[in-house]
Amino acid sequence: ADWKTYIDTSSGKLYHTNAAEISGIVTINNSTAATSGTSGALRVSGGTGINGALYVNGQSYFKNTNNATSATTGSVIIDGGLSVAKDIYNGGSITTNAVVIRGN
Repeated sequence: ADWKTYIDTSSGKLYHTNAAEISGIVTINNSTAATSGTSGALRVSGGTGINGALYVNGQSYFKNTNNATSATTGSVIIDGGLSVAKDIYNGGSITTNAVVIRGN
């Protein structure tokens, strides 16, 4: 295998130069807040695949500005339904195939 694992003694950083598989729980004990896509306690340079539920206890920011022109384009694309427990504020137009409004 073409891999290498080492610790940089000047920075204390652990480096691993190939894929890694971890079968146990991974805990990151760092509370650095994220203020951009390149900051925070966990930083991922590429895409991230999650094959289960994702729970977020803080605000979520989606910084991509792609405009939606259909149900399969835009910054956030959701294959299933969307449930929202509180108010929705929209800064642009709304396009829909049907309108159903219930409530007071």
